[in-house]
Amino acid sequence: MTVKNILASGIFILTIFAFPGVPAYADGYEQTFLRGNEAYMKGDYGNAVKNYESIIDRGTESANIYFNLGNAYFRSGEPEKAILNYERALRIHPGDAEILANYKFVKSSIGGPVLRRRGIWGWKPLKRYYDSFTVDDLFFISSGLYLTAIFMVAFGIFFRKFMFRMTVVTLLISGLLLCNTVIAAHKAMEIGKKAVVIAQDAKSRYGPFDSATVFFNLVRGAEVVILQEKDGWFKVKRPDGKEGWVKSGSLEII
Repeated sequence: MTVKNILASGIFILTIFAFPGVPAYADGYEQTFLRGNEAYMKGDYGNAVKNYESIIDRGTESANIYFNLGNAYFRSGEPEKAILNYERALRIHPGDAEILANYKFVKSSIGGPVLRRRGIWGWKPLKRYYDSFTVDDLFFISSGLYLTAIFMVAFGIFFRKFMFRMTVVTLLISGLLLCNTVIAAHKAMEIGKKAVVIAQDAKSRYGPFDSATVFFNLVRGAEVVILQEKDGWFKVKRPDGKEGWVKSGSLEII
């Protein structure tokens, strides 16, 4: 085991086997949250799940509630739902070290093939940047780059001797603005389309019907992007680009 794995496991132990997280939540849910924590500490993970989910069902979301729910699901023996809720937590608070550590630990405990994204979106530096911000964060960055570019243009107009330098800087900023906006738009398009396999063994077929030939199997906890829906089936794409049809009940949208 590498030092990185030891550290990740240590964080996992501290978070899952010690105390669940403390979220920010709307007034009136404190008692439900505390009941969930109490049930968790007593080892009654099923009741902890019910309490945490009741808060979410009433319209309150936070990264920490999803994090706690993921921990409770893992301890209940449902790692696929743990992954689902860690993903939901990361959607709200991307890059959180504790959530990522637990997510990676549970993911590795399930096993199965490691599928890498193909093409430009699989490039590690881009993926790291993509996963570090919410959609709102990315559009906020684009707004900041746009205003900076406008300022540079105005500065060059008023101070002619700096016009060439400001033009070069403006072009560089415009390039960054374009790239960041494309990333933000791509991430926004994936909202409501990313899903996690919750079935024990989901068979992906060539067509949206039971008699269609099986193309590949999806292990529980696998993540896919939904491309199309038809008659109770989802056409999905794996990270490696393979596409197939899966029964909608086999997935849950992140």
